[in-house]
Amino acid sequence: MTGDDPGPVEALLERGLAPGVILPLAAAENRAEIVRLLLSRGADPLGFEASRALFAALVGEHPEAAALLTKAGATLDAPDGLGLTLVHAAAARGRTADLRRLLALGADGELATNTGVTPLMSAAANGRRRAVALLLGARVEVDARDRDGWSALHYAASGGRTTVARMLLEGGAAVGSSSELGWTPLHLACRAGAGELVEELLAAGADSNVESHAAGPPLLFAVRSGDRRAVAALLAAGANVGTHTDPDGVPRRTDVLWWAERSENEPLARRLRGSH
Repeated sequence: MTGDDPGPVEALLERGLAPGVILPLAAAENRAEIVRLLLSRGADPLGFEASRALFAALVGEHPEAAALLTKAGATLDAPDGLGLTLVHAAAARGRTADLRRLLALGADGELATNTGVTPLMSAAANGRRRAVALLLGARVEVDARDRDGWSALHYAASGGRTTVARMLLEGGAAVGSSSELGWTPLHLACRAGAGELVEELLAAGADSNVESHAAGPPLLFAVRSGDRRAVAALLAAGANVGTHTDPDGVPRRTDVLWWAERSENEPLARRLRGSH
């Protein structure tokens, strides 16, 4: 795209190109007349592409294009069809320079997607440590929950992200937070076979015998993952091998030994038999 001659753009629009598609490019190149044309031809000033365009104009220090977009109603917080904002995208991809600029320009660091996922959850799930640090520094809610009751710590634990989980705990995350189905970060760390993280969560106060509503105790997941470090940490913390109490308060036999015997991990099975 060169110059402010609207002719080539008009031709593209006549051929069916959606005006919002090239709005960010026009703004990034400070083509103010093209920005004005695209807005007049139906580019949604409240949509995600307008947010991209405004950010490009602000970063590029193009005040005329930025002023046109702002006057039309554009903000940095418009979501796409899934509810993802520019902050989500920067956090998930670890684009810390963009994330830092967005937060400095006033973008909202806590907006959730259609399923309740916050930028902090996106950063935690992808192990983006610097993005997590930036968001925590901006004092976003560390224990916000998504539609299923997962917090950022759940996302970090599910991926075995030990360093990120430690950062979240230091930022005040609740170690025993429970999802709608009773999953805690400890369950998820055990399922991921993340022994070091299991140790961190237990040291932070996680309950070694906490129950999910349907899936059993953390020790069962540690056995199924085959992570002997996680198993040892749980046993040292008092995890029950033979029985557990379900969420209704009913004592039941666990499947820990059954899984251990079938794991083909004889040292692990022997360790559990000796603890039973």
